[in-house]
Amino acid sequence: MKFQVIYGVCLLQEDNGMPVHLKGGSADALLYRTTMALTVLGEKTLLCFKLIFPVFFLKVKVKLLVQTLETYSELVQFLR
Repeated sequence: MKFQVIYGVCLLQEDNGMPVHLKGGSADALLYRTTMALTVLGEKTLLCFKLIFPVFFLKVKVKLLVQTLETYSELVQFLR
């Protein structure tokens, strides 16, 4: 166990021009790329929700407003 820790420390301290987060090999590279992809896709998804949802809720509010106005006009006609 002690030698594995020493080997890991030496691997991370080795000056080979690679960033520390990629020195662990292909598993670290896969984890890094997955994280970056989820970050970029997550930002794009949030942007889409931010742009699309208000439009959807605006349509719902307009429908409710129209229904309310129809109900109100029926009430006014009833009271006349």
